[in-house]
Amino acid sequence: MLRFTTLAFPAFCSLIPLLPAAETPPAPAPAQAAPAPEDAAATQEELKKNRSYQSGLASLQKNLASQAVIHFDKALKTKDLSDAAREQIILRLAEAYVRNDKAAEAIALYAALPDGKSPAYWSGLAFAKAGRYVEAEPLLASIPAEDPLYGAALQALAYVSRQAGDQDVLADTLQRMIALDDKELKTKAQLALAEQKLDNGDLKDVQPLLDAVLKAEETDKLAASLRPVATLLDIRKETALKNYDRAEKICNELIDTKGNTDFIKDSAKLEKACIRISRAKNQPAPSAAADDADISDNNGAGEQTIRQFIDSTPNSTLLPEAFAILKANDAFALDPTMMAKLHEWEKSKNANLGPIARLHLAEQNYLRNNREDALALVRKGIEAAPRHAATQNLLLMGVQWLISDGKVDEAKKLMDKSSMNTARALFQRGYIAYREGRYAEAEAAFSEARSLANDSQMAATTMNTALAALMDGHTTQADALAKAEKNDPELYARLQYQRAHFLSHYKQEDARKALESFIKTYDTPPAPSDTNESATPEIKPPSLAIRHDVARAHMDLVQLLRSSSPRRARTYMERLDGMDALDWDKNLIRRRALLRIALEEAQTQYPEAIAATRKALQEINDPEAAAALHLKLGDLLYRSERYGDALQSLTTFMESYPESPLRDAATFLAGKAAAKVNTSSSLAAAADLFRECVARRGNYAPAAAIERASIFKRMGKIQEALNELSDEFIATLKPGDKALALSTKADAWQTLAEKDPAALTKARDLCTQLLELTDLPLAWTFRGLAQRAQYAEKAGDTESALADYQQIMAHDPSALESAPRQHWYWYYLSGFSSIHLLEQQGNHIAALAIANALANTSGPRAQDAANLARRIRLENFIWDDSRTLLKERPATEEKQPAANPETNGETPIAEPVPDGQP
Repeated sequence: MLRFTTLAFPAFCSLIPLLPAAETPPAPAPAQAAPAPEDAAATQEELKKNRSYQSGLASLQKNLASQAVIHFDKALKTKDLSDAAREQIILRLAEAYVRNDKAAEAIALYAALPDGKSPAYWSGLAFAKAGRYVEAEPLLASIPAEDPLYGAALQALAYVSRQAGDQDVLADTLQRMIALDDKELKTKAQLALAEQKLDNGDLKDVQPLLDAVLKAEETDKLAASLRPVATLLDIRKETALKNYDRAEKICNELIDTKGNTDFIKDSAKLEKACIRISRAKNQPAPSAAADDADISDNNGAGEQTIRQFIDSTPNSTLLPEAFAILKANDAFALDPTMMAKLHEWEKSKNANLGPIARLHLAEQNYLRNNREDALALVRKGIEAAPRHAATQNLLLMGVQWLISDGKVDEAKKLMDKSSMNTARALFQRGYIAYREGRYAEAEAAFSEARSLANDSQMAATTMNTALAALMDGHTTQADALAKAEKNDPELYARLQYQRAHFLSHYKQEDARKALESFIKTYDTPPAPSDTNESATPEIKPPSLAIRHDVARAHMDLVQLLRSSSPRRARTYMERLDGMDALDWDKNLIRRRALLRIALEEAQTQYPEAIAATRKALQEINDPEAAAALHLKLGDLLYRSERYGDALQSLTTFMESYPESPLRDAATFLAGKAAAKVNTSSSLAAAADLFRECVARRGNYAPAAAIERASIFKRMGKIQEALNELSDEFIATLKPGDKALALSTKADAWQTLAEKDPAALTKARDLCTQLLELTDLPLAWTFRGLAQRAQYAEKAGDTESALADYQQIMAHDPSALESAPRQHWYWYYLSGFSSIHLLEQQGNHIAALAIANALANTSGPRAQDAANLARRIRLENFIWDDSRTLLKERPATEEKQPAANPETNGETPIAEPVPDGQP
């Protein structure tokens, strides 16, 4: 919407009293407490002798703000300045910055002053110029009526309240301006109030406000200068009353009046177009009384008028508004001829028209999913007119498009072509750095953006500054940001949640306390409908954003406590299930569903986890999430040992989502399930599935090749298995995959021992290669030693076998903080195998010693070892050897030996993970 009344900042030279002359001591700045008399005289004398300071005052008197900045900055560098004099110079320097439209520098100076020292008017004006209207408004409103700057403060307050959208404050301020004795301010306020009423659709009392100018005496120069503006408002009023003929007639008069400025004439042309657009929407044809031949009955007359305006006045300052009107009325989207014209305008050599048309054409291409064409226009704009405001906006839009598409690298390259230091540009630089993990750079960029941000940008920049500070380990700075925003309850609450979420994500000690405190503070239940209003004050319900953060806090607690305190986690899960999710976005719904699954899975409650997954598939209407859930269902069926069902579910997945990025994971897991079914047909199917994984050359290809070799070995196709695990292939593998490949290949060679005695030697050599790998996990060390010992035993090399078994038994799993099942398996296998070999040698004392050692462990087969020790003593009459005495254990149900961990070292199955992480 066009703005006709100028609620700009006050003109300092005419509205603000001149500062004292250079030769007289300056008075304290308005709203500043004067120093004590004895200090004031000394300070004034000191400043009077400071030539740079006096030159700065003289420049301010002449309204030469840029020169004043230079002089005051030089004065500030004077040696041996007293604190009072330094403070006075800072105040004048900040004032000069405000006058010179350098609000950020002024705000920084005022922030460094002690509380109460900053003058309300100048600091309020600095915040206003920076677009920080929420901070500016109370400062400007605090200036009393007796202050000489009162009128200027009201003018600035009117501007601030209109920009901030605070209609009540704006109306009140304009009424106070109308009550002033200053005729110019009063008249401008009348027009501004009329414009506000028209914007709000309130036509009552508009005419008297306009008549103050329209019906003023011809000799009234002020009214004469403002009459064109009042006439434009009168046109808008007539359009609102649907008096289209009269409104268009007044437009033509304004356009034809020679004395009017180009701005007034161009504004009238655009108003004329708006009249015709409104007429087409509300009255398909003009009235019969219309006598103006220029009035068209074509429904597209409004757009045609703007088209003519753009063609005839490409250098108009109102050209962006003309394009905005076309866009607001979907002219480009609905009218092919307008789209063709937009292409023509974009190719214009006019330095103003081309960049503006390019901006809108790129946006239309992006909305139509012609993203490459849109980005090509961005790059063309940077080359053709890099400094034009439309090109700068287009560049930032292009960066945002690339970020939305996940192309952060390309966004960074595009952003590097810009030298802009606006809040939006710095915000995008910070966002890119954050996404790339450069948190210190992100924090610096967001912080600088925050110093330049207006009200609409402040919340996002503050939030991101805090997030970057947290990710960079600066929790104190994040806390300081939150405290600084206590006057904004919404932003303060969101910062509190982000801090608690960060602590939970990194499992820090205070995470649970912080999350529970946030929930206690902001999870406000709705008041009962029958509450006595006089007895209970009304509680303002939390905003939608805070309600969502409360839900996220519950989710964070479930995730944090699901393993350590499952009962408490279930309590929070029940609260989540009881929440109204009608206004939740798909990410919140998805995360809650996944947490239900994860909570059951953490307790190995696979039937419940499977049921939760099937419920999630019904709740979530998102193809990408549905694919991940289908894969999760197959994974859970596999882990619950329902291999046939898992294979069927995963086969359905591959048929339903042939192009899914999760297909490799599904194919690999389906192959594992088919191998577990363990029939001749299922083994053949498993080999085919693993072959598909290998052919796709994805992340699962190496593990699939190893699994395929294992399948061939089980099918008796040893040569095929060895071909699959060639030396060249093994050399390309990562350490974990390499260990599994060497172990599988060794096992394949040992099966050929009956036909080829040298096969055992090759198998043992492969085990040695396995054990020589760097950074080998203990489970793989145990497995390699056990395999080599078994092959040595098969080759008749008992001593080598016992030596390898002894290396395993030197690591007592009982001494480990949490021994995995694999460790116990290999430990007991080595112990029982050693006992067997020693008994074969007739060394029953040594065998009994090992049996006693196994019996005194805390592992799952200790009772088996105790029973074995008892048998050895009885069978070999070993009664009085005190070294091998064993306390009798109570008879318990025998525990099954730990299963051979066939899947050790495999590539883990991809699982959907709850989102919402930083």
